[in-house]
Amino acid sequence: MTKTKNIRRRNYRNLTVFGLGIFVAVFLFVFLAQRFGKIEDNTSAANLANFNAGYIISDYQMTDYTSMTEPEIYNFLWAKGRCYNTNFSGVGTRVDYFSDHTPPTTWHVKDGHTVCLAEENINGESAAHIIWQAAQDYHINPKVLIVLIQKETGLITDSIPNSWDYQRTAGYGCPDTAACSEKYYGFKNQIRNAASLFRIVMDGNSSYYPIGYNNVRYNPDPACGSSTVYIQNLATSALYRYTPYQPNAGALAAGYSTAPCGAYGNRNFFAYFEDWFGDILGEGLKLPESSFVIEDGEYVIESTLRKDVVLDVDGGRQTDGANTQIYANNNSAAQKWLIVGDGEGAYMIKNSASDKVLDVAAGNVRNGANVQMYSANGSCAQKWRITKNSDGSYSIYSVCSARVLDVYGGNPSNRSNVQIYAPNGSAAQKWNLIPVRTVEDGEYVISLASAEKNVIDIDGGVASAKLGTNIQVYTKNGTDAQKWQVTYDADGYYTILNIASGMVLDVLGASMSSGTNVQLYASNNSCAQKWKIVKDGEKYKIISACSGLLLDASNNNVRVLKNNKTDSQKWKFSIVLPIEEGNYVIQSALKEGKVMDVTGGLDINGTNIQLYDNNGSTAQKWKVTMNDDKSYSIKNLSSDKSLDVVAAGTYDGVNVQLYGYNGSCAQRWKIEKNTDKTYTLYSMCSGKALDVAGGSIRNNTNIQLYTSNSSTAQRWKLVSY
Repeated sequence: MTKTKNIRRRNYRNLTVFGLGIFVAVFLFVFLAQRFGKIEDNTSAANLANFNAGYIISDYQMTDYTSMTEPEIYNFLWAKGRCYNTNFSGVGTRVDYFSDHTPPTTWHVKDGHTVCLAEENINGESAAHIIWQAAQDYHINPKVLIVLIQKETGLITDSIPNSWDYQRTAGYGCPDTAACSEKYYGFKNQIRNAASLFRIVMDGNSSYYPIGYNNVRYNPDPACGSSTVYIQNLATSALYRYTPYQPNAGALAAGYSTAPCGAYGNRNFFAYFEDWFGDILGEGLKLPESSFVIEDGEYVIESTLRKDVVLDVDGGRQTDGANTQIYANNNSAAQKWLIVGDGEGAYMIKNSASDKVLDVAAGNVRNGANVQMYSANGSCAQKWRITKNSDGSYSIYSVCSARVLDVYGGNPSNRSNVQIYAPNGSAAQKWNLIPVRTVEDGEYVISLASAEKNVIDIDGGVASAKLGTNIQVYTKNGTDAQKWQVTYDADGYYTILNIASGMVLDVLGASMSSGTNVQLYASNNSCAQKWKIVKDGEKYKIISACSGLLLDASNNNVRVLKNNKTDSQKWKFSIVLPIEEGNYVIQSALKEGKVMDVTGGLDINGTNIQLYDNNGSTAQKWKVTMNDDKSYSIKNLSSDKSLDVVAAGTYDGVNVQLYGYNGSCAQRWKIEKNTDKTYTLYSMCSGKALDVAGGSIRNNTNIQLYTSNSSTAQRWKLVSY
């Protein structure tokens, strides 16, 4: 047989990992025929017509670190290694064909035969063990490491292995422009560094050849050209991080042979994997493309299996390894999740009760892998891609495997386990993301966070308000046109009502187009009138339920717009005090001129409070001040004693008296403004309302507490003086 001498060349790219000068070898793979002999018969089995430069290997295959046991790796190496080769004439006389290697290569020969990789013992560890251990430590498929060795040095099938093969097994640390670095010499050193580099990329910590559009050369020689490749997944990104070239049409047509301007590393990786292990895209689940889905914020993650069950940390535990499950919504911190995007389409999901994040146990990529809580480490096991489904629910994909967050067995019962599983479109894999209430119900002035004097306002004021009136930003003036009742509903959305006009903030035509105007309109419960309010530090984003577009105030007009991260989309909510602090006469709505009065104008503890004709005395004048809890204290101006519920009573008819200030709930009052511009005063002890007994307007009628009934006897006008 005539042997053809092919020259195996090295082509590398100088790369840096975490700021260190680490160089990763890249081979244009052409075997030295006289060393490796005929390539095995099945090596033409791979169909290179299926080679996709943007999706060479699935993330599952890259990270399936349990695919082979250590004995299986050993048996594979033995089967491929052609051990006990005695046809090695000239082994002792040939010298290394690489100019940077001196002295001559030491060939692995013992007792008249070569020693293959399966037999090799490296500092007390077998090659199979080193490969298996690296796979376990870095969660990289051992099949990937085996194929990497073959495509870089051919050591797996090398019938005449030499010291060079063992020093630079994976081509790690060998740049184009310099000799290989001795720092990375050694079989174990090479394998572990290669596995580590793949793991770095799989964890999303590499900016070389990221997911998306990249210009990839056909050869280290720029004259050979390049083309744009859309890299679809992290595993393919990892291969380009290691070997930054794609095969051209000639290289693909050549099988394992060469072609002008060809580069063969990634081609041969694909071919060897397919030939030796089958479908390189096996379990080839693809992540959805990166896209903006939700705003950063705190959410309840509700299963669509049953409306009242949500993602939950078992027992509310705050330790690494705490299990996740579904459980009936109890509004605890163990069921609240801070979802934060990384700017590249993936999210971290952090539990609000701890500093732990949602994590796939051990980075496992198989169906049924458990989902737990773990300290943040930046790995792909803690990165999730979220997509919105046509029914408005969401699917949550693990970046490691493209498997989705799934309820075991589709069981909606309390404590059902949460795992990852291949997408199947079932309710067990769909979730509703309900924003945690960020703003309490109440009346607010809504201002630009960067310019608090500029507030949301009805154009022309309340007097001219009608259906379709424009909403603008205007200088704060304290009018009712700038006061908005914010109300939260069970679906996690808010309505924003102008009480004075009785109409709400509305997106014109329920449009989903960026730039659509916001108007005043009658309430109709449509998505045009529902808003998510998401906290962003000390600021808020207001998001349309129809489109996900943000409330924006550029050019002083209010509209919905795509997220542009400018100050025109960041808001502040300032609660409208039902009444300003000050001095008041508290007049009954039963009849003008009837006011709250201290009996006899006395200033002793226990003096009764009654209804009486307004006579202008200090016994009828009250100082109203706000407490830290937003309740009010009401003190008589004459005595400086407080309006007080006798013995902090909570029953209907409990009396109200004058008493020295003690700060108790008996002296704290919640004041709410009614639509008729009157006020209701509620005791902070019981929630019962300040009430004129029997609704009588006679002088000396007792003032008491009674269950709120919205009657005129419980409505008061606070008239400042």
